[in-house]
Formats: sequence, C-alpha cells, structure tokens
Amino acid sequence: MKINQSRVASEAGLVVEALTNEQIGPTFAILRLTQRHANQRRWEEYCRRTLAAKPERRGIITVRRKTATFPSGLACYHCGPDFEAKRLLTAHPFTAVDILDPGPFLASLAAGLVCIARVAACQAVRLVVPEGVLADRTLLGLPNASEIKTEYTFTL
Repeated sequence: MKINQSRVASEAGLVVEALTNEQIGPTFAILRLTQRHANQRRWEEYCRRTLAAKPERRGIITVRRKTATFPSGLACYHCGPDFEAKRLLTAHPFTAVDILDPGPFLASLAAGLVCIARVAACQAVRLVVPEGVLADRTLLGLPNASEIKTEYTFTL
C-alpha cells in the first residue's frame, strides 16, 4: 500500500498535500486559532514524529491556494480499528482559515482524506471539527454522513 506523499488531491485552485518540514511553523498558527492552549514545541515534535510514520497509519495534510506558499488549513489523521467500522480514518483537528470562505478549503481537505482512507482500506472517515469552524455535511459534500455536535462520520 503506497500513499502519494507529495499531493493527495487538487480541486478548485487548491492544493492538498502532505505536510512538509517547511510548513510545520506556519501550520502552528492555524492550529492555535482552534486550539488556544497548543504548545509550539510539542506541535513541532508531533509533526516530526508524524512525518516519520507510515502515511497509511497516520499523517498530516495541508491545503493551500495554488498561488500561495503557506497553507490555509490542515488535518491530522490516523487510521485504526473501530467498533462500528472495521477500519476508520479519524481526522483531528480538521480546520481551515480563510477570511472570505473556508468552505472550499474544508471540502478539499475532506476529499484528500477520502483518498487516503480508500488507499488505507478504511471503511469510514470521522472528522472532528473544532467549534467555531464552519462545516456541515452539505458544505463538505459528504455522503452517508451522521453528525454529533462537531463530529462528522461517513461511510465509504
């Protein structure tokens, strides 16, 4: 099983790709908007450990405009067994920042996670969306979605 490390999806002028070492610092700013108590040193250590992991087990993807250098969103994911689905991809945090409309960024991240989940033989995807991040299942275009507060789970 091989997951393309450099780019997992591209849509509507946006690029979804695996986190790179150069993006670790800029993504901390995005993380802090949704997790105020995040520690930068711990974030950097987590990112480096995750970059060394097998991408079919866990990873971090980012989304940016094709014309931009820095990401506008991120999703940290891990794959594992679940009591409802045989294998589940869980993304937490799942967030994007755009002053006009974060919707396309979130939808592109969700599409990238679906690609990863299929390659990793997952039967479902769970998105844990921080409070205050605009997201709903119609915005994300997720089929078979069920919502529990800020958590979205859908079957593949």
